[in-house]
Amino acid sequence: MKYITSLGLLVVTVAAMMAFAGSASATAVTGPSGEEEPAFHFIVEGPHVEIHNSIVNIKCEVTIQGGITVSILPPRVRAHIKKVEFINCTDEWVVDVSSNGSMEISATGGSGHGVGTVSSTGMKITATRAGLSCVYETNNTPIGTLTGGNPATLNLSGSIPRVGGSFLCGGSTAALTGSLVSTSTLKIDP
Repeated sequence: MKYITSLGLLVVTVAAMMAFAGSASATAVTGPSGEEEPAFHFIVEGPHVEIHNSIVNIKCEVTIQGGITVSILPPRVRAHIKKVEFINCTDEWVVDVSSNGSMEISATGGSGHGVGTVSSTGMKITATRAGLSCVYETNNTPIGTLTGGNPATLNLSGSIPRVGGSFLCGGSTAALTGSLVSTSTLKIDP
């Protein structure tokens, strides 16, 4: 019985230490008034966001809207995506978003308003042109870097998995590049 009590005390102590260590290194994203769960809206900076598959580049204007949720699993913050739009695509491409998914932001430091890496899960898009379809879906996929500020900048630089469509869409992934800016201040704290 003495050993079970000691083991129980050890488990509680380790759990408390892990909770303290986790909360000390949690990422926080705050809005212009310091709110801890800010809404956000990103719009394309520059002419396009590009999906580079091995055959063709799909270029579109992109907007992303959503909100930040304080994470209970540090050191990440989850961003719930309410709306993703790919519009005004070049060369008659049409990009439909069947699932918005979510993003996770992990602070990496930086000066000023902070910097964080961004990954996406569950965003599913289908790019179609002249009967050719390319289907992409993220699954804990690194997609770029978020630099806090007014505006904050989301620099896209990742490879998104291709999960369906024609063999003419190329390989198993397509590079994602471009830059989006926020319509309000976002600050990233480690």
